[in-house]
Amino acid sequence: YGFPKWPPLGVTALLSPLPRLGAILAPRPSVVNAAELPPPRPIGQDGERHIAVLFGGDSKHYQYQTNDMKALGDALKRLIAERPEWRVTVFDSRRTNAETFLPLEYIIAAQPKMDSKRFVDGGLGSNAEAFGADAILVSADSLSMVHEALAAARPVIVVRPKAYRPPRRDRRELRGLVRAGRVVQGTFNTLDAKLIARPTVVDQISRVDELADLLRSRGF
Repeated sequence: YGFPKWPPLGVTALLSPLPRLGAILAPRPSVVNAAELPPPRPIGQDGERHIAVLFGGDSKHYQYQTNDMKALGDALKRLIAERPEWRVTVFDSRRTNAETFLPLEYIIAAQPKMDSKRFVDGGLGSNAEAFGADAILVSADSLSMVHEALAAARPVIVVRPKAYRPPRRDRRELRGLVRAGRVVQGTFNTLDAKLIARPTVVDQISRVDELADLLRSRGF
């Protein structure tokens, strides 16, 4: 899986999330399997709901600032005030800068309906609980986590700091997902219950089986 480099030495087949000459069009592979998860509860209805936040972190395209994390924390705090029956869990990643994350952690600690699960404590698989949530917010710096959330068959909301502009390849991929109705996008400042409740296409199917079938159809 990846993006073509020339010459493609030692490559029998290439999976790509974007149409590429000679590549097999397929979502980013993931072990997350919607067939093994309960379906999400409808966000647009009243009642308790669990909202997961998958946060990536610094990359060569963007370095998060403490004010970005405060903006995200304030948005989540407003969300809980707006929908007090909801609860929010934030999951970070190996790319998360611990010092930059602190303003968000302080806000989470002060809110009884919010908690966090840190990569530094749980390592790989520490975000497994996220995929059983009723909706998943994903930071725009991680297309891999976007596809994991989609593979879980959840409503997916891609959010970013106001100052962050994804690289061109990511923008193309996100535009395709938005056009297909698979994700909605917003900024930390525009994040609210209305954005989360916007309808998306949610297919309760196994992307693991779908990928296996695609590979078998190509002789693998």
